Parts: sequence; structure tokens; C-alpha cells
Amino acid sequence: MAAILFLVVISLVAIVAPVITPETYSGYDFTQGSLHPHIGWRYLLGTDVYGHSILMYLILGARGTLMITAGSALVALGVGGITAMFAAALGSWCRYIFTGVVALAMTLPLFPLALVLVAYVAGGSPWWIMLILGLATAPGVCEHVSNLLDRRLADRRDDVALVSGAPVSGIVLGHVLPDLLRRSVGYVALLLITLIGLETTIDFFGLGLRPPDVSWGTALAGASNYFGAGLWWWYLFPGILIFLTTLSLVVVADGLEDVQGTGFGEATSRTD
Repeated sequence: MAAILFLVVISLVAIVAPVITPETYSGYDFTQGSLHPHIGWRYLLGTDVYGHSILMYLILGARGTLMITAGSALVALGVGGITAMFAAALGSWCRYIFTGVVALAMTLPLFPLALVLVAYVAGGSPWWIMLILGLATAPGVCEHVSNLLDRRLADRRDDVALVSGAPVSGIVLGHVLPDLLRRSVGYVALLLITLIGLETTIDFFGLGLRPPDVSWGTALAGASNYFGAGLWWWYLFPGILIFLTTLSLVVVADGLEDVQGTGFGEATSRTD
């Protein structure tokens, strides 16, 4: 319950971030640099060396990180899922070609590929970053959905409905899709965790979002240059938020998988 509550709260914070943020990225006060956390909304969690509020990084960063993560996941699930189902509907020869293409795509290293594409194509645009990360993780979704479809075909659970004259669209919408969604809860959680890690790391290296857009990764990027300067709050609070978000996703997915009777260990994710 606590994990669900945390995810709901952090999602709401991301939605209303421009309203509740204590300042914008450009609205900092340079004279307030390196402040320790103290009482007061704006500087509750301290500031960086330039005077930016760390609370601003967390609130606006939640919007940047979660927006890109959610958008990339939708791209990956849409492209990967539709491609896998389309290939399954075309017959065995198409399945062989599809399996080979997906296997080839899965051999590509995910992180270096995403890093290079974001650096040279995205240009700091969150929409391009969403598209690139979504397409980079789509082969993993293809493989996951394809494996689930193979298991369902092997069980021959839809043969009776087909023989009885039920429309194919009704079988897909009424039986196949609900079953795929039920078996993919854990996988989607792992996909979100992977995308959060990718987005944060890319921003940490300074190749993703650019000011005035911020994310949790940009907050950690600035803190890395002053790791030994005693500004512990600069990297501690963003790091804790990333950890709690990913942990909550794991707990929620594990609980849902247990309720639905499938093991969380069945979920796989392309995290190379």
C-alpha cells in the first residue's frame, strides 16, 4: 500500500510541478549558493553551488524524468506489442523472419545505442528522447509479447472459440489482450525501471535534457563535480527519490503478480 501511495504522490507531483515548485530553473538566487537544508519551502532541502533549490530539482525533475519514462514506455509497448501481434497473425514464415530480426536487434547493446542516438539526434528535445528510448527498448517488448503469444498458441486455448464461430476480433479483445496484460504487469514495471535508469544516466552525462528542462539525472550531474565538497544534500535527495521510485515499482509489480497468480520472476527486460 505504501508503494502504491508513493507512486501516486510522485505522479501527482510531476503533473502539478510547475504550480508547486519553489522556483524555476532560471529563477535562482546566486547569493544563496551552497545553503544547507533548513526551514522554509524554497530552501527546505538546501541549494547547489549556484543557488538553485534542490527541492526545485526534485519537483521539476520528477516531471522531466517521469514524463520521458512514461512516454518511452508507451512507444516501446505500442511498437513492440503491435509488431509482435502483427507478425503472429501473418503466419509461420513471417514468424521466422520476425524472430530473426528481433534476435539481431537484441544483440545490440542498449545503453551505448541509446546514448549515441540521444547525443547526436535528440538535441535535448524531450520528445526525441522519448522516441529514441522507446524504439531502443521496443525489441525487448517484441520478444516478450511474442513469447506470450507462443505459449498461448501452444496451449490451444482459443481453438474452441474459433471452432464455435466466434469472431477473431472478439477473441483478441476478449481473451488474448486481457491475458497479455495480466502476464505483462511485472514486465512493464521492469521496463519502467530500465527507462528511468537510462534517462537518468543519459542526463547525468549531460547528453539528454538541457536547461531550463531538468530531471533527477541533471541534478546528480551537477552534484558529481562537487562530490567531495561537503554538499551531501545535493546528491543525497535526488538519489533517494530515484531509489524509492524504482523500489516502489518492484513492490507494486510483485504484489500484482502474486494476486494474479504469476511469478514476478517470469518478467524479463532488455537491460543489457
